[in-house]
Parts: sequence; structure tokens; C-alpha cells
Amino acid sequence: MSAFPDLTPRELGDNPELAILHVLDRVLDTARFVLISAHPQLNAGDPSAEPVDLEAFAARNVLIAAHALQEVLALYRDATDAESRWIRLALIKPPDCDF
Repeated sequence: MSAFPDLTPRELGDNPELAILHVLDRVLDTARFVLISAHPQLNAGDPSAEPVDLEAFAARNVLIAAHALQEVLALYRDATDAESRWIRLALIKPPDCDF
């Protein structure tokens, strides 16, 4: 569920902070896999299923928080991408038009 596909050199040049946000996104993915491996009942597909013990309950809360953070990371990347596109468009010299 990674919010960050591979970054391009242009993206990193325009927004170097995306590098560490990309790393954070991958760490959250890894944490999700590890928590689900440790608590397979969390991968049952039923979001209303209650965890069986306190550790599984805490793991579920971490999964929920990680998912929310990945959503925010995706929004940030989308915003920086849109801003970069607007800046590049502003730098393009319009063709000479006689109208």
C-alpha cells in the first residue's frame, strides 16, 4: 500500500524532502507486513473483528495509524507534484501569438 512509487531525479531535485518521506513510507509498509505476520488474525479481512489479546489490539492500532500516515504522505506527494508542474509550466516561454 505504498504511497510512494519510485521517485524520479526531477522529483528529488524539485522536492528533496520526498527522499526521507519515501523511506518512511517503505518503513510503514515493512511494519505492516511484520505486524500482520505476528498477528495473522489482523489480516482476516473483517475490520470489525476484535483482536484476541492486548498485543494484537495494540498492533491493530499501529496498523490503523500507519495507514492514516501513508494517506497523508500520498497527499503531500501529490501536492508537491502538482506544485512542481505549475512551476515548470510557468517557466515555459509561451509561443509568440498574434491574436
